Amino acid sequence: MDILKAEIMRKRQHVKEQNLLAPNKKYFRRADLVAKQEEDYLKRHGLSTTKRGEDVGNEKDVCAAKEEDVEASELPRKEVMRRLRDRNEPITLFGELEIDSFRRLRRLEIQEPELIHGQRNDFQEAMERVDLAYLNDMLVKDETSSGDEAGNSEGPKPATSADVKFQSDVVSIEEILDMAKNLGSGDGELDCKII
Repeated sequence: MDILKAEIMRKRQHVKEQNLLAPNKKYFRRADLVAKQEEDYLKRHGLSTTKRGEDVGNEKDVCAAKEEDVEASELPRKEVMRRLRDRNEPITLFGELEIDSFRRLRRLEIQEPELIHGQRNDFQEAMERVDLAYLNDMLVKDETSSGDEAGNSEGPKPATSADVKFQSDVVSIEEILDMAKNLGSGDGELDCKII
């Protein structure tokens, strides 16, 4: 018990030395104690309190200016939500404000620009368009040549290696039922065609 009383006396003496208690008060604020300890620390290490206060003020001004810039260029909430969903990111994290989610989106866009929409294969798309155009030309030539054959009495033209054999994908149910009668007769090619 003596140890406890000694500790209490030591703390009271420390508070008296710090001049935290007013003469008519029994208590003091913790913030006053922390401020006093910080001031003592700065004096011991040779730092001035005015420089530090000015630095803090400047930092606050810089942060405020950055926030004003961010808020001035802020996207609408729906756009922020859409972009975060495109990146498979949560719209808001726990305890996050709308401005925080906007800042998180900006940070993600800087770190990983156009993650989903990037790296498009333009060459492959161009090749697909050329192939489609080539097939369309071949179909048009095939239709015109079949129309010429009907009016021409010379007979069919000989097949060349450039000719494309095109089968119509339109098959009626009656044709399928007729082909199904021959299914399983041992002709594998016919079976594949029917299936």
